[in-house]
Amino acid sequence: MKVLVTGELKELRMVDLKSGCDCANDIIGNMGDLNYDENLQEYVMDTETFEWWKELLAIMEENEELSTELSEDKLIELQKEASGRDFDDEIKYLNQLLRSLKS
Repeated sequence: MKVLVTGELKELRMVDLKSGCDCANDIIGNMGDLNYDENLQEYVMDTETFEWWKELLAIMEENEELSTELSEDKLIELQKEASGRDFDDEIKYLNQLLRSLKS
């Protein structure tokens, strides 16, 4: 998805491996961070928010890649272990769990 960040058009992406669709718009929108400027006809975001989402979406994409070889039961187990944290902390903790399985 394209977003205007302090006057510069930038892109945020998170491709779902199963569907091949970029779901960044849905994820960010569900968290309430999408602000559409009718005059500019663009989504707008401050630099700090953009960088936060850029990092988090990259981790989410990596989590998808790391989980492809896991059974559904194992993935659910890890997701349960990571749950109960703030949204970004949950994503990052799941990443740590998934990476530890690859070590």
